Amino acid sequence: MEIAVQQIQGQMGYTLAPHAVLTVGDHRVMISRLSRGWVLLSPGDYQSLVDFFDEHTSAKLDTESRQIAERLYRLGLALCDGKLAEHLTPSMPAFPESLLIKMTGHCNYNCDYCYDHSESRRKQDVDVARIVTTIDPILDQTGKLNITFHGGEPLLRFSAISRIVDHCAERHADKAIRFAIQTNGALLDDTTVEFLDRHDFSVGISLDGSTPDTNHHRGPKALDHFCRLLEQYPAFMEKRCGALSVISQANVRALPDFALWLQDHGIRGLSTTVLDPTGRAKDLNQSIGPQEITGLYDAWLQLVRAERITDLKIQNLLAYMDNLACFDPPNFCQKGPCGAGGEFLVLDADGSFRACDCIIHDAFILGDHKCTLEQALDAPSRRRVVDRHAWLVSHGPCADCPWIHLCGGTCAAKALGCATDENAVYPVECALNKHLYPILLEAYASEPEGALYQYYRRHSKARQRQNPVV
Repeated sequence: MEIAVQQIQGQMGYTLAPHAVLTVGDHRVMISRLSRGWVLLSPGDYQSLVDFFDEHTSAKLDTESRQIAERLYRLGLALCDGKLAEHLTPSMPAFPESLLIKMTGHCNYNCDYCYDHSESRRKQDVDVARIVTTIDPILDQTGKLNITFHGGEPLLRFSAISRIVDHCAERHADKAIRFAIQTNGALLDDTTVEFLDRHDFSVGISLDGSTPDTNHHRGPKALDHFCRLLEQYPAFMEKRCGALSVISQANVRALPDFALWLQDHGIRGLSTTVLDPTGRAKDLNQSIGPQEITGLYDAWLQLVRAERITDLKIQNLLAYMDNLACFDPPNFCQKGPCGAGGEFLVLDADGSFRACDCIIHDAFILGDHKCTLEQALDAPSRRRVVDRHAWLVSHGPCADCPWIHLCGGTCAAKALGCATDENAVYPVECALNKHLYPILLEAYASEPEGALYQYYRRHSKARQRQNPVV
């Protein structure tokens, strides 16, 4: 892969923006240095484009040429009078679009890799009144909110969850509210299943594999509970539930087979996160490295291309493809800057506000249990990830990397967990970005109608609701 950085100065209103040029197979990929825009070209077409911008002024542009220049401008690959298109400039939303509520710090499991484990936090339960006074002003202002119930184990507070959902139904009946819950599944029964189904919940159930060995760190009951749910509530599991897995040395090689197992059992989604050496996992020595994560994604890609995985949504893979396909991808973790503190807000079990839940660290505190929502959203620390991204783009280790606006400089939380430095990059994710994006671009260049992108078009919510590039 060759990389060249160009800035073409012309005599016209439209000029080529700073960009990287990558050789991917038989094509050239222009990637903006100022936005997440890109375009595929043949080598000859790229040179013709450069020559065109060098030789023409705005006055000489015919209608077709002006349309090309305007499209490049919309992608961030051209400037107009030296300026980037306004819609490509990141902005901090006034209110979050997604709220994660850590209902309790307590859990009925005892996973030995828990990033959130703390004896003091295990005793914490956030008040329903605190939750309501957080939800109401957001919905009053925006009219929409994604609410995720989290923990600990949130179903330990099922009564409180039902009160919150009832409040939303009464107070915000005309608002667009989506509910989700992350649970270990042990407490799912007739009552909770009926409630979650009736209120259109998305349900993520924690499970690390289809064998006892792959669930070593979670405990032997995890697989038993999941299999019980498959047997007792097959329609609910197929309609509502996906699996949430932590990638560690115990299961990384088995996750391709796990994906097939989930698909065979009617489960529609699989999401993963890489084990962080924080919390109880600090001294566990079970973290994976770059070679293992790239090998896992290669195996998933092979299964999709061979059409062995068709119905199961591998959410992490789809998120990478969304990053290429649209300017506003729904996964706010994998874009630059990420959505922590902006689109995403955490109400912790102790009543404090946090920008992110991927790691429990003081860097993400927006306010303590006495802090109001307004104060939290006005906290200087709310801009930490935005400022980090700006530094990485201009001065940091990502300044010369063409993928920075797609990957966001990797997860700030995971960088903190590994390096104790929020301005560092997370090496495992960085390696995956550099490995996967060229593969996805080459697949689009050579087989845009092949099995991989057919799979994407079938499953991506971003594709269905936006006007994406791909």
